[in-house]
Amino acid sequence: AIDVIGQLRLGSAVPVLASIADQQKERTELRIAAVAALGSIGDGRATDALWVLMTGDSVDVAAVARRALDQAKTYPRAAVAAVGDGELPIERRAMAARLLGNAPDARAFDVLISALNDPGQELLESVITALSRFTEPSYLERMTRLLASTGDAGRRTRVGVALALANMRSEAERRIPHPIGILANIESPRGLRLATEIASAHPRVVGLQLGL
Repeated sequence: AIDVIGQLRLGSAVPVLASIADQQKERTELRIAAVAALGSIGDGRATDALWVLMTGDSVDVAAVARRALDQAKTYPRAAVAAVGDGELPIERRAMAARLLGNAPDARAFDVLISALNDPGQELLESVITALSRFTEPSYLERMTRLLASTGDAGRRTRVGVALALANMRSEAERRIPHPIGILANIESPRGLRLATEIASAHPRVVGLQLGL
């Protein structure tokens, strides 16, 4: 029955499914089925519930909740505040940033741009990954303007990498086949590693020029 609820995407069932998934006394298999159904429903209430379940008592339930969130077409409301919450573990903040890329909108964009100032490398990588999904022309234009106006070299590099990735994704969506190179000022070994991984992971990047 739970599987059918998920297949039918019955949003009205979200509170019941969330309750089942959160009950320690329930069988793990049943709890996981409820989480999977929440993932199939995938609306705002479902992703809010999955965000809570991600830090619950069961490792197995939490793992399924994380996978469901990664595949969702929206993001939990709590993720907006979580990105900048220095009291949260960096792993949770990084996941929150990544999830904001699931549904690129103005609120998520502003949060991610602000997070580019954070010193945490794991968070920054998630922020850049999320920004790469903002492929609408208005967001590409905003990142281009930000790149031109940013004085800090480190922030400029992060914006540049995010913009390059977003342009690649945009062109792939529009089926533009020509190759792209990246020109960036990389000022740290971690930055070099990130840029190199980005370049080597994308088949259309034919050159990476580094200003060291």
